[in-house]
Amino acid sequence: MLPLVAACAIVSGCGSSNSAASSGAASSAAVPAASAPAKDAALQTALQQDIDAYLKTRGQAEHISAVSFSLSRGADPENLNLTAGTYEYGGGGGKVTPASLFQIGSITKSFTSVAILHLAAAGKLSLDDTVGKWLPQYPAWKDVTIRRLLI
Repeated sequence: MLPLVAACAIVSGCGSSNSAASSGAASSAAVPAASAPAKDAALQTALQQDIDAYLKTRGQAEHISAVSFSLSRGADPENLNLTAGTYEYGGGGGKVTPASLFQIGSITKSFTSVAILHLAAAGKLSLDDTVGKWLPQYPAWKDVTIRRLLI
C-alpha cells in the first residue's frame, strides 16, 4: 500500500491577473490521460468528477471559483494534478490549470504548522528546539522556540 498525500486549494474569486488564466474556456482541466499510467485513469476520472461536483454543489454557498487538487503517491515521481473552475467568481477570468498560481493568504501558516508537527512526531526536531538551531542566519530569533512560534 502506497502512502497518499493530497493537497487541495479551494479558491475564492482570485481575479484574473495571472497569465495562466487566459488560456481556454472550459470549466475544468485534468492531466491528460496519456501522461498518466492506464491504472491511474479510473482514479483520475473519479477524482475529477468529485472536484467538479464539489465546485458545482458548494461553489455558490462557499463563494469559491475554483478547486485545485494534487495527489502524491509515495514512490511515484509524478503527482496527479486536477483542477476545476475559473479565476473569477461567476465563471469569468479563464480556467484554472494545474500550473495556476493563487494568492492564498495566511493558509500557509496552517500547512507549515502541520509539517512541523509531523517532523516533531517523527523525531526529526523538537518543539523545544530554538530557531537559532535551524536558522542561524536569523540571530535576532536565536532563542525563540519552535513551540513558541506555533502558539
